Amino acid sequence: MCTIWEMAETIRAEEQRERQNNATHHDAPVSKPIAAERATVKDAGVILRATFVALLAGGALGGCQRAPDMAKVDADVQKAQADGEKKVADAQAKLDKVIAENRKDLVDAQVDARRDAQTATANPAPATPVANPPADKVARTEGDAMQKSADAQYDLDKARADASYDVATARCEAQTGDAEKACKETAKAQRDTVVARAKSRNDVAHQRAGDIKG
Repeated sequence: MCTIWEMAETIRAEEQRERQNNATHHDAPVSKPIAAERATVKDAGVILRATFVALLAGGALGGCQRAPDMAKVDADVQKAQADGEKKVADAQAKLDKVIAENRKDLVDAQVDARRDAQTATANPAPATPVANPPADKVARTEGDAMQKSADAQYDLDKARADASYDVATARCEAQTGDAEKACKETAKAQRDTVVARAKSRNDVAHQRAGDIKG
C-alpha cells in the first residue's frame, strides 16, 4: 500500500476544506473558540504538507515500490547471459575432452585384450584361471568411460540450468514486490526440476556402468 499517496489525498482534502471555510467565513465575525479551532486546523494542514514535502525530498515513499532501473536490469541480463555462455562452453569442452579420452582408453583396452588373447592362444592354458581375463578389462574400461561421460554430461546439464536461472532472475528485476518474488521462485523451481532430472539420468548411467563392470 502506497501510504504517501493517501497522505497526498488527505492534504488535498484539507486544502479544499480550508478554501471553503475561507470563502464562507471570510467576512463573518467569529468567536475566539471557533477562531482557535480554525487556526489549529490550518496549522495541522501546514504540518501535514511540510511532512509530505520532506518525505518526497528524502525519497521515503513509505510502502511504495520504486520503479526498476531498466538500464541496470538490461546490463545485468547481458552479464548473466555472457557468464552463462562461458559456463556452458566450459562444461561442453570438458564433456568433449572426456569423450575423446574415453575413446582412446577403450581402443587401448581392446588392443591389449586382443594381444592378451593371442598370447593365451599361443601358450598352454595355465593350471589356474586368469584373475583378470582380457574381456573383463574391456568391460571395466567401458564401465569407467560410461561413468565419466555421465558425470561430464551432468555438469553440462547443470551448467545450462544455472545459466538459464541466472538470466531469468536478472530479468525478474524488471518487476517489483510480490511479482518479482514470484518470478524468482518460478525460475528457481524450473532450475531445480531440470537439475533433478539430470541427476536422475546420471544415477541411471552409473547403475548401468556398474552392471557392465560386474
